[in-house]
Amino acid sequence: MFLRLAVLALCVTSVHAYPSYRDNIPNGYNVANPCDSSKKWDGVGHEKPGGAGTRNPFGEDFKVNNEIWDAAICRKDSDGDGRTNGEELGDPNCVWRKGSAPQVTTGITHPGVCEPIGSSQCVGKNSFVDCQNTGEFVCPAIHNADTVKFEYRLPKTAVPDKETTYMCMNIKLPVDKTYHMIASEPIIDNIDVLHHVVVFGCSGEETAPGPLDKPAECGRMRPQCTEIISVWGAGETGQCFNENMGFLIGAARGGMKYAVFELHWNNPMLMSTYNDSSGYIFYMTENLRTYNAGVLTFGPAYFLIPPFTDGHVEVGTLPATCSRQLMTDDVHVTSAVNHMHLIGKAQVTELIRNGSRVQYLAKDDVYEYNAPKTFSFANPVVVRPGDELKTTCVFDSRERDLTTFQGQST
Repeated sequence: MFLRLAVLALCVTSVHAYPSYRDNIPNGYNVANPCDSSKKWDGVGHEKPGGAGTRNPFGEDFKVNNEIWDAAICRKDSDGDGRTNGEELGDPNCVWRKGSAPQVTTGITHPGVCEPIGSSQCVGKNSFVDCQNTGEFVCPAIHNADTVKFEYRLPKTAVPDKETTYMCMNIKLPVDKTYHMIASEPIIDNIDVLHHVVVFGCSGEETAPGPLDKPAECGRMRPQCTEIISVWGAGETGQCFNENMGFLIGAARGGMKYAVFELHWNNPMLMSTYNDSSGYIFYMTENLRTYNAGVLTFGPAYFLIPPFTDGHVEVGTLPATCSRQLMTDDVHVTSAVNHMHLIGKAQVTELIRNGSRVQYLAKDDVYEYNAPKTFSFANPVVVRPGDELKTTCVFDSRERDLTTFQGQST
């Protein structure tokens, strides 16, 4: 049996990605990607063009400057290419103020990427730039002749003017035939607020979990709708499942007929004008693969994190006694994901057998909330009945003056 393993334990990092920060710099929406000038580098202060995760040199300087554009940040040469940040962003005289028009609006270059990229002065300065990565979803199987595409998305929905919202919508999956879902690709409508999307399959449900295609703030999830079949986080392009497996969808006994979208909207500026109609494309085939996919989620169910503390540790396990009850045979793990929230610092998930670690399934020595990693295995990892799974979460609450409780808010 193949199993896609998702490890969920609530923690968080101190690195944020807010696209609205582009309003705080001149020409923030007009910075070209040095790899392809026809495309924009929306996450101007981050190493990834789409934002999220580690900051580039300009992002670090901008953070130190309290995300304010002034003469000091304008006159710096963050990327070391011989041009000031102001010259690169169209404010050569350092006179721009938020809300005003920049002096120059053409020929805008990146203040965090040394250019020209291949020049001698930029050697060793652009290690994070990958011009071979186009940001497009790569999955050969979606182009097969037998692959069918199903698209689902929210109707245009107003985003509440509060920092954290979880919006859910029930959908009906195709039931005319039996399919394997072999890949999924997000449809991102409003990147300014969308932080992540989780799709929960409703295993064994013959009736809808509630009204269909009607977005509403999430309440308590139905117990039958807890199988994670797709996850998207900031910076990701989609999921291409192992060639030997797929999620069973449709007419067959055990095929999922319904699912629930859960969208996490992050609106720290408390904007009241945002809307979103994001969704997903599911790629399916009638030519069933060898194995049905599944997901196992585990971690500490309840915990309290004291304030002003660096290095607070919480541990969650799936003990050997439980794995013997859950598994009747070996399980082959094709990927694993750690999940934490805003004060998370690090997370490690291990496979343990007879008291000794066999290997790490997911190891985030520095966990990045806005750029979650999926750890995939070309040769699936075998988990046996009687094995133990252990996840260790490390928190940094030095900037919080109140106890933090386990929960969904970031």
